[in-house]
Amino acid sequence: MATAEAFWDNTAQKYAKSKVGDEKAYAVTLERVRAHLNPADRVFELGGGTGTTAVKLHRAVEHYVMSDVSTKMREIAEQRAKEAGANNIEIVEADTRAVGKRSETFDAVLAFNLLHLLPDVPRVLTDVREILKPDGLFISKTPCLGGRPMIRGFVGALKMIGKAPPHVGFLSPDEVEQMQRDAGFEIIERGDYPPKWPSRFTVARRMG
Repeated sequence: MATAEAFWDNTAQKYAKSKVGDEKAYAVTLERVRAHLNPADRVFELGGGTGTTAVKLHRAVEHYVMSDVSTKMREIAEQRAKEAGANNIEIVEADTRAVGKRSETFDAVLAFNLLHLLPDVPRVLTDVREILKPDGLFISKTPCLGGRPMIRGFVGALKMIGKAPPHVGFLSPDEVEQMQRDAGFEIIERGDYPPKWPSRFTVARRMG
């Protein structure tokens, strides 16, 4: 089975050309994220992919660090940031297993369409908490595929032919929120954008 890095390297060009599945839901998500960011903030985005969200949000903050495990994804993101004149975007190689080793702290950590792709979400959330300032925010949106056996079988078949990521978790919205609370966060906002999956959006404040 391919590693996550290899899978996303192979997928990068196709992914970059694909359209956002639900433009309205994406716009609402960005609006809600901006509502919690401040011009002086330093932000860290986990799994930023080809940089679409970073380019759309960079003007809302002072410094935006976008990370991704895939070299090919980062190359596309760097080009997009350059074309947008987004000089405050810093693009770094970062595996989610190394998040807690970063020396600096951030006002907010972002993770969009990522948590269900991580084999060990609780550990990553613990690391996220470590790089957040006191009362810092973890803002995420997660496709919640739990309770959909047909999709589980479909994803399993795609994995066998290398057309799906190495790990896909079938989480429920309640599970997503409980893992954040267990890691020391307080959920201060939630929503489903779009509601049909649902894709759970949460804003969680670091406690303590």
